Amino acid sequence: MLDVGDGWIVRAVNVDASDLAHRGMRMTTMEGDRERYRARRD
Repeated sequence: MLDVGDGWIVRAVNVDASDLAHRGMRMTTMEGDRERYRARRD
């Protein structure tokens, strides 16, 4: 989100301080559940 007024304000949403470059794989809860289900099923 970017607010522009007298000055610039940048708000970061869903930022992980240990992975600022977003190198790790990110999944929603449902995607993670699906992956675990498929791994167990096979």
